[in-house]
Amino acid sequence: MKTLVHLLLVIFILLCSDSIYAQAHRAPDTIYANDHQQVALFFPAPIRQAVTGAPHMVFTYNKDRPQYFGLLQAKAGVVSNLFVIDQQGNIFSFVLKFREELPHFYYFFTGKDAVGREAPLKKDAVATAKAKSSPYLERLSEHFLRRAKGSLRRQKTSGVVLRVKDIVFFNENFFLVMELENSSGISYEPDQLDFYISTKKQGKRKSMQTLPLEILYAHSFPEKVLAGTTDRFVVVLPKFTLPDNKEITTRLFEKHGARNIELKLLKRHINGGSAGK
Repeated sequence: MKTLVHLLLVIFILLCSDSIYAQAHRAPDTIYANDHQQVALFFPAPIRQAVTGAPHMVFTYNKDRPQYFGLLQAKAGVVSNLFVIDQQGNIFSFVLKFREELPHFYYFFTGKDAVGREAPLKKDAVATAKAKSSPYLERLSEHFLRRAKGSLRRQKTSGVVLRVKDIVFFNENFFLVMELENSSGISYEPDQLDFYISTKKQGKRKSMQTLPLEILYAHSFPEKVLAGTTDRFVVVLPKFTLPDNKEITTRLFEKHGARNIELKLLKRHINGGSAGK
């Protein structure tokens, strides 16, 4: 009888512990902050973009070298909100309120706490594009790769430079001749490459509306760019139109690293490419 009582008591304690743990780790709808203490917010991936709804709520994060956390402070004022997008496309949304005495000084979030995704995650997009290889696209890509000169756009992160050398529109497809230069002392392993049509930044706010572009074919996409070397490759995208208020967002993610690169292409870059000959 005592054994049964002890067993029931252990089960009761475990159930209560699980309930308390779940409540403690439940993502809050409202986060409180003040102007004399820091509140840290940790996310499952480095922060790509964040914006608050009012100037008296300030959320700071590293824009040059993306990190997994940001710091929140607030002055007394109206209730506001915070939107955060991490580099995996997860969208987080919170209500912000000022309070002199804070209930918590740090919060940890997972992908399950996101209210949505900026765009569906496209795993192994480049590998899938390689599988769609055709002799026709391969020959054209090699031709445009050899003749590309100059540079239309570049973006550098921690010694790694992503360039768009040329953009060629030919036979209802866009051929993007790209280049990865690794001037750091560590090899760079590209993992995932994504393209989106997104709304251009307007003031301090930016629309989260994006349209993913399918990669039809990837030619000579490098598995590893050694330190001090440069590799060129071609990405083939389907025909698209780009209004003046839109831009192409290119995101390259590093495998087992945080040297992720985001590069923007405007309408003038698309029009500044070469003619397909």
